[in-house]
Amino acid sequence: MKNWKDIPHVSGRLATDEDVKSGSATFRIENIEQEHKVLDIKIPALAYHINQETNEKLPVVVIQGEQVGDQNIVGIKFLDGTDGVCLLFELEFVDNFDN
Repeated sequence: MKNWKDIPHVSGRLATDEDVKSGSATFRIENIEQEHKVLDIKIPALAYHINQETNEKLPVVVIQGEQVGDQNIVGIKFLDGTDGVCLLFELEFVDNFDN
């Protein structure tokens, strides 16, 4: 956890297929007819992913962010190493995790 800033990530550009294959991104969006651009958020970043049904908070590292139309889509990595995708509003950004 102390090296979370070194986690592979995509910042300042849209993800490529190679980024997904290498683990630097969790998704790639293609063939869309809506505006598609990079989200203006700090990456990598620490956050809690909040389950919208149970309100359970799980710590994650944000590794990617893209806006498609009016949706802000974020690639995350859970602390167990698994990947996820969520919407920006499902995250609570923090400077560090409570112990």
